[in-house]
Amino acid sequence: MVNYKEFSVRPTDSCFLGALTELQVALFFMEHGFYVFRSVSSTSPVDLVIFDGEACFTVDVKKGKSFFLPAGYHQADVIVRVANDKIRVMSDKLAI
Repeated sequence: MVNYKEFSVRPTDSCFLGALTELQVALFFMEHGFYVFRSVSSTSPVDLVIFDGEACFTVDVKKGKSFFLPAGYHQADVIVRVANDKIRVMSDKLAI
């Protein structure tokens, strides 16, 4: 668990929570054998790029209270939704 007292930002700051969620998802993919690359730009169209040794996939990470995403929402190869501390990978290109 993260000790928020160690950080100089508030744990309710949306940028902080977004970055923390992306790191959580990066760890998830690393635990599943992927190489993971994070974007260094806050305006990048994708959050992560993952590589399994054969193919690369772009990843968009979304945090919220549910796993619902609007119809037609396909900005990346893989959409990862984090809700209630559960990670759900939504993709027809990648099976985990």
